[in-house]
Amino acid sequence: MRNLFSYLLATTLCVLGCSAAKVVAPQPQIRDQDHHLAEIKEKPKSHTDVDDYLFDPYPFVGSICTLENDVIGSGVLIASNLVLTAAHVSEGREYDELVFIEYDGDSYCVSEVIYHPEYIPDALNHDISILVLESLSDEQPVALKDNPSKHMNLTTVGYGTGRKRFSNYGVFWYYGRLIDKPQFMIMLPLKGTIWFGDSGGGVFTLDNELVGVVSYLQYKNGIIYENGCASILYYKEWIQDNING
Repeated sequence: MRNLFSYLLATTLCVLGCSAAKVVAPQPQIRDQDHHLAEIKEKPKSHTDVDDYLFDPYPFVGSICTLENDVIGSGVLIASNLVLTAAHVSEGREYDELVFIEYDGDSYCVSEVIYHPEYIPDALNHDISILVLESLSDEQPVALKDNPSKHMNLTTVGYGTGRKRFSNYGVFWYYGRLIDKPQFMIMLPLKGTIWFGDSGGGVFTLDNELVGVVSYLQYKNGIIYENGCASILYYKEWIQDNING
């Protein structure tokens, strides 16, 4: 079983001259700035740490790190050299300040960041981007699913709380998309929620097909009432165009 120690040890050996990265908990986009983060309470026992599992069931999900030794979010391998993530994760940083690190410790420097052409910083519009890696990953890229069924069970995978984890069965369900927000999948955090560090992580079916990318959470008076993810259905053509080159 892979454990957190082996992950931390491996990050000290980043390839291609990239600096090591330590695990800290970054923050996803917060839409309500009128309340203090300390007021937010995460629902317990809604997720499983990969460290506590027999193996990593989602090897195509890794962390995105800076050369300042911070983990700033998560990303999903969609091609051997392409990582899908939330645009705000790398916003304001140069591409050569970023490193993609897989759970087994393999590290990849970034040669380019491709933002969605309609992305508006700080506005959550089209919060999706692609990192181009300098070298090819050995992991199998994830399959995309553009037509999830209503009431389908979904699993979120990312580095919330600074450790790789996935949501347990029954925590998240797909209810469709809102008419006025077709680019987003809205999930109700009734049994659990995305958390700091999950930004850019994947939302998957039980068959490990990617249907969304974690983007934001909304909260009021310390209560998280909405989780938002960029919809693969909405962005699949743009994503596929970049995969095809």
